[in-house]
Amino acid sequence: MKRVLFVDDETNILDGLRRMLRGMRKEWDMHFASSAQEGLDMIGEGHFDIVISDMKMPGMDGADFLAEVKTACPDSIRIILSGHSEKAAVMKSVGPTHQYLAKPCEPNVLKQTIEKAYALRELLESDTLKQLAAELETIPSLPSLYQQITAELQKPRCTLENVGEIIEKDVGMSAKILKLVNSAYFGLLRPVNSVQRAVAFLGIETVTSLVLSAQIFSEFDDTDLPGFSMDALWNHSLQTASFARALAEAEGLTKQQVDDSFLAGMLHDVGTLVLVGNLRERYAEVLSRAADDEVTMEEAEREILHATHGEIGAYVMGIWGLPNSIVEAIAHHEHPVQASSEGVNTVTMVHAADAISSELSAAGSQPGETALDEDYLRSVGLEDRVSVWRETCRKVAEGE
Repeated sequence: MKRVLFVDDETNILDGLRRMLRGMRKEWDMHFASSAQEGLDMIGEGHFDIVISDMKMPGMDGADFLAEVKTACPDSIRIILSGHSEKAAVMKSVGPTHQYLAKPCEPNVLKQTIEKAYALRELLESDTLKQLAAELETIPSLPSLYQQITAELQKPRCTLENVGEIIEKDVGMSAKILKLVNSAYFGLLRPVNSVQRAVAFLGIETVTSLVLSAQIFSEFDDTDLPGFSMDALWNHSLQTASFARALAEAEGLTKQQVDDSFLAGMLHDVGTLVLVGNLRERYAEVLSRAADDEVTMEEAEREILHATHGEIGAYVMGIWGLPNSIVEAIAHHEHPVQASSEGVNTVTMVHAADAISSELSAAGSQPGETALDEDYLRSVGLEDRVSVWRETCRKVAEGE
């Protein structure tokens, strides 16, 4: 049974949660603690899958409590549920917290958040990767871009537009900025799926705090990892994003779907960054195994890690609260037929963009193994569009 721990120093809040979630008793094993210390004692007695804590509590606040939970129960999903929204408090909670929900929280929102967290956990078979994703605080950023953003933020006349343009080129920075702006702290009615809009909303001060914090962004060095190129990954991600946006526009998708396609294309290989940055030696084994012509990169990942980069990327982006359309596209960019959504959508565009980018890559370049799933394209009535898509992407690649 799913084990969930709620921690809040106000007993009336805990009583309200008990009443609100009474109907979930047969599905969730729910426990309630009235202090951070009581919560830690409960965790010491047994594992919890999800820990939901208030932010402002006497003795130990929610951010410090969840930092302790991260150490004691590293594979748990950690959520702040709080009515306090001071910027300093939110910034403090970014590291140890996967999501930030605001009080009062509608019952359906809380239930959906918890259910989604469990569903995403099931993407991964490996306990090692579940723990990795739960512990994650930083996704490596391209050194040259990291230096660019740092220099830009220190300029007296730094502009949000310039900052957004730099961040939009980097997978790790894009993911972290979007995680923060989509937290319930900002009370947005609709998710923000554009880095430019996210940066404009956050403002220079908040973006500076995020980028310059070593706990949030880190530089990346790929010199000791044979077979892997950060520049190649970045170029492929940016090209896939540009292709996905162009294809979505060509197919007449909505503005929301066009934006989602670009972002999902940018982040579709974010799981590779997670693996390279956190399981470096084991991912080196994957690269070595995939060097064998008889084994694909996906097969090597399955064999050694028991999960693919798409699955781990989707899991991390999901528990960070990115929209489901983007999470699904990341998870199934290589095998769109496995997606739950039907018809022509973001998954379709990212799959096609990734495959066409792979086709255009120089032989033997890294990454790029995705092939167009012709059976899937027939199932959504798009098999006759492939030649048009290839020409569209060629024009984008050549800057026409």
